[in-house]
Amino acid sequence: MNYLVFLQNLRETLPHWVTGIFLVISESGLWLGALFAFAIYWAIDKQSGKKIIFGFAFSAFATNVIKDIACIPRPWILDNRLHVYKGAAKSATGFSFPSGHSSTVASFFGGIAYWQKNKILVALFMWIYVLLVMFSRNWLGCHTLIDVIVGFFCGASFMFLSFLLLDKIEENNSVSLIFLICIHVVMALVCFYVLKKSYP
Repeated sequence: MNYLVFLQNLRETLPHWVTGIFLVISESGLWLGALFAFAIYWAIDKQSGKKIIFGFAFSAFATNVIKDIACIPRPWILDNRLHVYKGAAKSATGFSFPSGHSSTVASFFGGIAYWQKNKILVALFMWIYVLLVMFSRNWLGCHTLIDVIVGFFCGASFMFLSFLLLDKIEENNSVSLIFLICIHVVMALVCFYVLKKSYP
C-alpha cells in the first residue's frame, strides 16, 4: 500500500494533465484492443484474429471468476489513506483482484504482439503499451501492484493458451467438438459455483 500512497502523493503534486494522460491510456486500452483484434479478424488474418479474440474471451471469464472467488476490495477500502482518482472511479467497480484492465490489454495487445513476434518493434510497442496500462491503474489508485501483475499473467497466459489450443484444433478437427463440450461444462460449473457462493 505504501507504493500506492507514494504514487498518490506524486499524482497530487504533479500537474493534472499528467494524470489525464494516464487516464486516457487506461481507458483507451480496452476499446483499442477490441478494435485492433476485430480489424485483424475482418481485414487481415482471420485465424490470428480469432485466436486473439478467443484469448480475450477466456481471460475475461477467468479474471471475473477469480474476482468473485477472491472478493478482495479496492485499495481505498483496504487503506483509508488512499482514494481513487475521480475520473477513473466509474471504471473501478466491483472487486479489485485481479485487474480487468490489465488482463484485457495483456490478452488483446499481447495477442497482437505474439502474432507479430517476428516484427520486433511492433511486438515491443504492444508490450510497452500493456505495461503503461498496468501502471496507469496503479497511478489512478484503482488497483494494487499485485492486482495488475496477476491480471497481466491471467491475460497473457490465456492468450498463449488460445493460440496453442486453436492451432491443435486446426490440426485435428475431431478434437474441436470434444474441446468445446468440455469448455462449456467447466464454464457452466464455475458459473454455478460463483452464483451460489456467499459474498462479503
